[in-house]
Amino acid sequence: MPENEADFERFLSEEALKYDFESLEVVLSGGFEDESRVESTVKDRDLIHLRATHEKTDTRLVLHTVLADAENVVVSVRDTDVILLSLHYFSKMKCSKVWIMSGTAIDRRFMPIHDVCDRLAPGQVIPCHYWM
Repeated sequence: MPENEADFERFLSEEALKYDFESLEVVLSGGFEDESRVESTVKDRDLIHLRATHEKTDTRLVLHTVLADAENVVVSVRDTDVILLSLHYFSKMKCSKVWIMSGTAIDRRFMPIHDVCDRLAPGQVIPCHYWM
């Protein structure tokens, strides 16, 4: 990754940790100097099980979703790979509802992964060849 992009990711991650998200927990990873570092906006949270050095951000996002303790999870992403991975791994997730948030601030959209999976028969989701 170009140095200016890495610097920008580090800046965003550090600034997000300072923001008050009120009742929401935001988990950040991949945007720090130590690429395996994981932080949460909930202080003193044990996130050792989320430490990962996945080269691709999409697999890291899905790993965090699979391991999330929350009942509801929203993943903000523009990558269709994350949608397919989320559909494939939804049955392994602890949460009951997962939404993929996309679009712009003016035209925000939420895809309910849980609803899509409810409508699919077992085996209808494309098998994934990513290593989780």
